[in-house]
Amino acid sequence: MLGMAALVAVVILGYLVRRVIGVRFRSWGVAAITAAVGVVIVCMALYSVSLGLVASGHHWPVALTSAAAFVVAMAGAAASYRGAIRNLHSA
Repeated sequence: MLGMAALVAVVILGYLVRRVIGVRFRSWGVAAITAAVGVVIVCMALYSVSLGLVASGHHWPVALTSAAAFVVAMAGAAASYRGAIRNLHSA
């Protein structure tokens, strides 16, 4: 049930982003979309690990998971940008 609500939220947000801002995700290309989705999945997993660490009383390792999430987000954003630019130049 929660997964379906998340899917509906993503579809609605995607529609609103396209309507208000004008970003068309399909024009990004497969590589850029895959990188963006990968970043979201990995960062959500690292966030879950961080919550588990805090709940179990291990506060300092959260800095490591936060740093890892930062590195993943930066690398994923760069890969997504390169994929989108490559796809736009070939169009």
